[in-house]
Amino acid sequence: MEILILPLFLIKKICVNESKRIHLNILISSCIVLIVLFSLLKTNAFACIPHICLFQHFFNIPCPGCGILRSLHSLINLKVVSSINYNPVGVLLFVFIVSQIPLRITALLNPRTEYKINNFSHSISLILIFNLLVVWLIRVL
Repeated sequence: MEILILPLFLIKKICVNESKRIHLNILISSCIVLIVLFSLLKTNAFACIPHICLFQHFFNIPCPGCGILRSLHSLINLKVVSSINYNPVGVLLFVFIVSQIPLRITALLNPRTEYKINNFSHSISLILIFNLLVVWLIRVL
């Protein structure tokens, strides 16, 4: 569930080693996501975005990710209870994205930690997906 925003041709120009490319891409992508989140969610731009959920539109039930942006918005504005009410996975997602920054810096500086960091990141991704599905099932039922 790692976020990779930079195109492969661009990251190849920056870094030769393939494993370092992945860590660098995740690091830069996490920073970009956080900057965009803070800039969108700290301003009134968030209020201008209409609520569009195709899953809910077609199936008439909320999708597993419904409420994530509102949850992140509340979390950034330090309203933790409100954030959890919108979607409890939003808090975990925010922690996951933020944690990728020190993890990937560590992986870039110490290649011996790459395997552990990749496994840890993969495990947390699975936990996030599982929690999204559990929250979704509870909402649907």
